[in-house]
Amino acid sequence: MADTEERNSRKVRTGVVCAISGDKTVAVEMTYRKRHPKYGKMMTIKKKLHCHDEKNECGLGDTVRVMETRPLSKTKRWRVVAIVERAKSVFWYKTSPSRALHVWTHLWRGLCSEEHS
Repeated sequence: MADTEERNSRKVRTGVVCAISGDKTVAVEMTYRKRHPKYGKMMTIKKKLHCHDEKNECGLGDTVRVMETRPLSKTKRWRVVAIVERAKSVFWYKTSPSRALHVWTHLWRGLCSEEHS
């Protein structure tokens, strides 16, 4: 590649890791708001991108910056550039309120039984 040629600018997005799907692959969910073209109501749009994580350092719930790249596999066209923020708690990421209550009940019962033993 000659020194005078420059690489085209690539799309950069920020999202949250929602799944670790295999070795060196993560699924990143992007969320943005968009106005409906006909009715004008604001909608929340979610997109899931399959991204290449070269060092396997991303965890569930991490906020990451991804960049567009050449096709790496059938679905991977993005790569992780940087981890913007580590997840504070993986346990609470994507849990429904009923599931969280169910888990809390079991944890509480376990703690109470340990105190009385």
